[in-house]
Amino acid sequence: MRELLPLCLLVAVSAAPAEDEVILPLPGLSDQLPWKHYSGYLNGTGERKLHYWFIQSANPEPQYDPLVLWLNGGPGCSSMVGLLLEHGPFTLHNDGETLEMNPFSWNKVANMLYLEAPVGVGYSYTDQPIWIYTDSMVAMDNHKALTHFFIKFPELKGNEFFMAGESYGGFFVPTLSSLVLNDSSINFKGFAVGNGLLDWDWYDTSVLYFLYNHGAIIGEREWAEFHKECCMEGNYQRCNMNTSDACDRKDVLYWRELKASYPCVDTAFLERYMNNERVREALHIPDRLESWTTCRNLVYYLYQYQKRNVLEEFRLVVNSQKRVLVYNGDVDALVTYQANQWFIDDLGIMETRPYTAWGLKDEMGNFQNAGFWREYGNLRFVTIKGAGHKSPRDKPREALHVFNSFIKDIHFQ
Repeated sequence: MRELLPLCLLVAVSAAPAEDEVILPLPGLSDQLPWKHYSGYLNGTGERKLHYWFIQSANPEPQYDPLVLWLNGGPGCSSMVGLLLEHGPFTLHNDGETLEMNPFSWNKVANMLYLEAPVGVGYSYTDQPIWIYTDSMVAMDNHKALTHFFIKFPELKGNEFFMAGESYGGFFVPTLSSLVLNDSSINFKGFAVGNGLLDWDWYDTSVLYFLYNHGAIIGEREWAEFHKECCMEGNYQRCNMNTSDACDRKDVLYWRELKASYPCVDTAFLERYMNNERVREALHIPDRLESWTTCRNLVYYLYQYQKRNVLEEFRLVVNSQKRVLVYNGDVDALVTYQANQWFIDDLGIMETRPYTAWGLKDEMGNFQNAGFWREYGNLRFVTIKGAGHKSPRDKPREALHVFNSFIKDIHFQ
């Protein structure tokens, strides 16, 4: 529940936008920006301080545009990855110093709020020595931070509000949405999950199908053994990696081989940039904080997982007639599009738009296939052709099209 403030204090806070948190200038960027961006801290529960980077919409009147909260996954990975490597207004070069304007930035559509969560990730901090979190605890912290954000930026309080995230953001975003749904002070319209973990069981199973269908790792003999040990009663369409000890051992073996070959994103240059003293000063980071890392391993290892899936949260938001988007790169071997299609099937929602190709025109004006999509009333599922685990980085133009259509609630094609 929102804290009640004395009227005089509320007026004083609301009348003063966060000008002391404006970023001027930003090291590595030579372009003059026609919009403002801010970096500072939002209050979580207790003494927790969550670092945010807020970027105004690039449109002429950003105060009227929607606000989108972005959360990367992990758990334990920073949303600065989304900002500086995926869909922010500027992209960091591999030299770890130079920023280049991104023509496919999502702030062409909305005001973008990037939050480093939970505390312990990036430059978010607390004086508590150990960070032990659950999904519900993270949601409570993020909800509290949102409340503080709207005090700092009262002009955005009535705007349409969306959430979006990727990877383990598939748990962060729906869980937070279930809280915000009951907060009448926030004009919540829906959420989007990209390449998101939505169900642990389908996540495990689909990887093996993906590898087999792409001719990687699993041979015919191993595939037959997998079916025998992991698929109950001859049901080969979907198999569960938790049916037996033998099946679980296969899961571990295949994941070990997959992780040895999976092309991880090199973020050493991002860490150089975020730890640059001039950058820290521009972002108003306290001197006493330790070095920034892309993902905080301690948060990951101490995280306490509560649920196998987010079916309940999805149903709650969908049944409340909010818009929901699930998008996947079709060559993501980490969180496959098949896993999320199976998850959506489990929701039991009637399909209103069959599996249909979508695309964009190339430089010659010719239509080029960019993936497939289908709809289930107010839920849309989209695949992005040729994109991996970070779709906006791999296919920025296509990802912006998907995002724009969702936020503006326009017909997708």
